[in-house]
Amino acid sequence: MKQVTSKMRVTFRGAMKCYLIFCTLHDCGCPTCDVFTKCETIRFVDSPGDTYGLIPLDQYNQTAEFNICWDHRMLMNLISWGDRQFARARDLDLDVSGHKQNTKWLDTVVVCGKVCKISIEIFCPIQSAPVFYHQCYA
Repeated sequence: MKQVTSKMRVTFRGAMKCYLIFCTLHDCGCPTCDVFTKCETIRFVDSPGDTYGLIPLDQYNQTAEFNICWDHRMLMNLISWGDRQFARARDLDLDVSGHKQNTKWLDTVVVCGKVCKISIEIFCPIQSAPVFYHQCYA
């Protein structure tokens, strides 16, 4: 069976630079989702045994797109650019899954007293229209 992938769009608007931080709950191990296993990582004070991925959002109005398979599942949120050592695992509250087609998560986070907004959208892949066959009788 062919693996089905979706497009994940992350839009960040903020008054300061942040990191998109995530914890993979289900790692499918597929090459589509490699971007989530090959990025910079960090450990949190409240969860020292786990590793979390970091994606820098170093522009104040930034959009990033990733392919994600339907089996991949992550918890995500924003952390401050300068406060990586104080990040906490319990702050990851956006539960994002590749199979949740046409879904959008929105969150507003106050980071160092400044408002930052994030939206994460999952788009279903473009599929061909179903083919209908009609039997004609004479």
